[in-house]
Amino acid sequence: MFEGDKVKLERMKKRLVLLVLLLMLVRAQVPVTLSPESFVEYDASDVNATWTGRAPVSRLEFTLNPESLADSSLTIAVNSGDFNSGNIFRDTNARRTVFESSTYPEIIFVSKQIRADVDTLADGENRQVTLTGDLTMHGVTQELETVATVALTGNTVTATGSFEVNYTEFGMRQPTLFTVVVNPTVTLRFNVVGEMQ
Repeated sequence: MFEGDKVKLERMKKRLVLLVLLLMLVRAQVPVTLSPESFVEYDASDVNATWTGRAPVSRLEFTLNPESLADSSLTIAVNSGDFNSGNIFRDTNARRTVFESSTYPEIIFVSKQIRADVDTLADGENRQVTLTGDLTMHGVTQELETVATVALTGNTVTATGSFEVNYTEFGMRQPTLFTVVVNPTVTLRFNVVGEMQ
């Protein structure tokens, strides 16, 4: 074998190894399909009461890499007009004056970074992860960080978590009824369930 042939052969080997590694990386990232039981809730309160509004997740873009959670990504969206607290008057007022759903129909969280102490997730396990991402409500985007739990059972993936938000910082009006004012800080909770494809 000539010296030039040896060099070509070595280059081909390196390219083949690189191609195999890239294929392994692409295969490891598994898209997750949204389950209808996924939801986002808020807990709000005033001096007289506390209530919860719930909306189904309208859009999910979730790519899970069980071999490296840091290579995963998550986008959750809900329609702001879909929140239901069980009180039609409160919900109608919230849609019109707080969420302004006709102008700002969607609330979106897009992860930018996912960190975990243990970066893998096997069947039957769950992991605490730190999500850093952008929350967009009412046309305003703010970065936030929250802790979530990701669980894998067979092909079913569940991501749950909660965080507090001051909705007035997103340019939303603080609702009042006579002298009773709704507290500006609400707790948002998410429960996302999906099937790995």
